[in-house]
Amino acid sequence: MQLRYNYRAYPDASQRRALANAFGCARVVWNDCLRDRKEAHAAGLPYVKSAELSRLRITQAKRTEERAWLADVSAVALQQSLRDLDTAYKNFFDSLKGKRQGRKTGPPRYKSKKGQGIEEPGQGPHQGRTPARQGGGPAPGLAPQGIHTDHSRQPSGVRGRPRGVRPRPHPARQVRA
Repeated sequence: MQLRYNYRAYPDASQRRALANAFGCARVVWNDCLRDRKEAHAAGLPYVKSAELSRLRITQAKRTEERAWLADVSAVALQQSLRDLDTAYKNFFDSLKGKRQGRKTGPPRYKSKKGQGIEEPGQGPHQGRTPARQGGGPAPGLAPQGIHTDHSRQPSGVRGRPRGVRPRPHPARQVRA
């Protein structure tokens, strides 16, 4: 059985700045890659592959003077932004072909600065939630005391069994001495 818990982080001022910087850089990479794909489509060129975008918009962009600040954040956050764009395109194309259940999804859109960063609990459109991706763990640099967990609540999803817990043997199959 796997349990799922909700976590809430309360970063201090320097951690908020680092997270806002990472979110902003991920937004820039998303927008650059989306622009490249839209321009290639408008010019009648083939779909731009993720490896090419990663090389151009992450690796080589860090070496330029106008985008050198991309090197200040983790490359993992930038690569995840590109993977998220790939997922958005996959969902869009699957929706067009009828492979995706549920309502139709539109093409990926540019991300704006509005709603980016960390908000205080109870404020803004996220009402205390950060616009971070689901899963994973806390963002790099968060102090352990900044993470609060409420294990008293019922888990929101239950699948399988917890790690390290072995199933009990069937009573009829036990060997008795």
